[in-house]
Amino acid sequence: MKDVKSKIIKLREEIESHRYAYYVNDLPTISDEVYDSLYNELINLEEKYPEFKTKNSPTSRVGGEVLTSFQKVKHILPQWSYDNVFTFEELKKWEERNFKILKSVPPLNKGGVGGVKYFCELKIDGLKVILNYKNGELMQAATRGDGEVGEDVTENVRTINTVPLKLTTPTPSLAGGEDLIIVGEVWMGKNEFTKINLERKKDGLELYMNPRNVAAGTLRQLDPKIVAKRNLQFFAYDVPSSTLNQNDKNKFLKSLGFLVNKESKFCQNINEIQIFYNNWNNNKRLDEEYGIDGVVIKINEHEVCESLGYTAKSPRFGIAYKFAAEEAVTKVMGVTFQVGRTGSITPVAELEAVALSGSRVKRATLHNFDEIKRLGVKIGDSIMVRKAGDIIPQVFGVLENLRDGSEKKIIQPKNCPVCAEPLSIGEGFGVRPGIKLFCKNENCEAKKINKIIYFASKKCANIEDLGESTVELLYTLKKIKNISDIYKLKHSDLENMEGFKEKSINNLLYSIQKSRIQKLERFIVSLSINTVGEETAIDLAKAYGRINNFRAAKIDSLEKIYGIGEKTIEEINKWQKNLEVQNEVDELLKFIKVEDYKDNTVSKTLQDLRFVITGTFENYSREEIEKLIKENGGENQNTINKKTSYLIAGVGGGSKLEKAGTLNIKTIGINEFLKLI
Repeated sequence: MKDVKSKIIKLREEIESHRYAYYVNDLPTISDEVYDSLYNELINLEEKYPEFKTKNSPTSRVGGEVLTSFQKVKHILPQWSYDNVFTFEELKKWEERNFKILKSVPPLNKGGVGGVKYFCELKIDGLKVILNYKNGELMQAATRGDGEVGEDVTENVRTINTVPLKLTTPTPSLAGGEDLIIVGEVWMGKNEFTKINLERKKDGLELYMNPRNVAAGTLRQLDPKIVAKRNLQFFAYDVPSSTLNQNDKNKFLKSLGFLVNKESKFCQNINEIQIFYNNWNNNKRLDEEYGIDGVVIKINEHEVCESLGYTAKSPRFGIAYKFAAEEAVTKVMGVTFQVGRTGSITPVAELEAVALSGSRVKRATLHNFDEIKRLGVKIGDSIMVRKAGDIIPQVFGVLENLRDGSEKKIIQPKNCPVCAEPLSIGEGFGVRPGIKLFCKNENCEAKKINKIIYFASKKCANIEDLGESTVELLYTLKKIKNISDIYKLKHSDLENMEGFKEKSINNLLYSIQKSRIQKLERFIVSLSINTVGEETAIDLAKAYGRINNFRAAKIDSLEKIYGIGEKTIEEINKWQKNLEVQNEVDELLKFIKVEDYKDNTVSKTLQDLRFVITGTFENYSREEIEKLIKENGGENQNTINKKTSYLIAGVGGGSKLEKAGTLNIKTIGINEFLKLI
């Protein structure tokens, strides 16, 4: 129990430090998603061990403290914050809790609870502001603060064009009295944010992280003239004192002259809520001018809301259904070392399972030992992980304040974890450059298996029924040893294998047969030459036209190809001189016909434009987008640099979005990209 109490205390201190940075200083040290992850961990511990719950815990607080440079304002009505849910199951539990309460509240229990309806609106990523009108005129504007006391930002809010200084149609009777309180969100548009960062870049100033932080910082400027230049916006969404139903409140606010977000939905049940949520939980939300991080759900009927009431910190009748976290906090339980097809050794953190991007994550890449050193990560650490379109999530930060002394250093291995051969040290390449360990043993089973898996993958030979587990099984049973052995498999080789029946055998043999004709560029990719990816393979295919021409390519001709660097030329030359590898290619070509290169460009609309893709998309796979880029004369890049023309961002853009902002690379959604074609 002593360890539990210590953990709770450390969590509170950690959350409090980040809360202060976020709400008071407007300089967040972690993402909202990581903050939510820490916050939820504390909630769970306090619920499990209520004896350690205190009134000063961050879970009992709403918002942040008041800056001393602004006059304090005591709110007429307490300003609550909504609890969060992240899954449909959690949403159902919220509804079930409400239904239990409503069944015991007369007269609602007479008619049951099946008639409860919901009003949904987008959760805008901005700053909550409370407006106080008297006789139709704006008298005061305040930030939420700690829920009871906020900051007087009246003069700054007066500069926002979407905040009426005088209401169009004052109807106080609908709002419960002469003093009308309006609640809404101040936000900054993405275009305005980009413009401000461009100006700061010209002046040699540090760039802002995101529009929400700029909006909050701007609203707290002491000089209203600066605020007026920054084009802040305001969405009104509540009239707390009104007896109107939620959907009627929106109409009422619009009649008063407020800007109301048009993307709202009246839902009959939570299944309709899920449809609305799914509609926005994709790249569509990136196309809006404002940031969106979820959907706010409120029971529509005022009478029901009144019956449900409030908890100590939140209304029971409303909930924030947040989009799946792209970042979270978890614990490093151990580290394993993966051997890739090129022999590179990748340390992988084995994690305490955590929900991330809608799935349970148990592993995250640590890239190389330079990265481990940079992060300072140890076994037993609480770490921050993110998923940004990668198959294996990344560790991007360590919460050192949560250490208890039991953490252990990650020891660099000296021998290959598979073949036990001594490891070599070399310079890595790709998304995390740095010193990497390599297994040079060409007969290392891990390297051989991974080369076969890569060859059969979608981007190479595309042998649909030859997945990772099947390759490993065939290799273990000594049915295949090299890539060319795939094409020597017979029906009798697959009989009596576990999991293989007549249909699966026929499917595999048919998939292998289909792969016997390959495009030159795909075949080059499948050869597992270090640093030769899909784009480089296309450049090589264009330059040499035929597989034998490429195999005989001289260094001086390789140097003439735009985009082919010294490292790639060195690796190609090394591959050409490896007799064992070349003998395997000869054997492979006995079974495969490699077509001469054909230019599949259908238009030149994207000529000279370079694209980086990040995140996931609802209606397009990454491969389909890459194909569209190539077909229209554009070029795909794996990483962002100064030559990048556009970043195409889906859900979960992560660090690439930040880098694009730093380099002033324009970020577009899939719909904007399609308009370029």
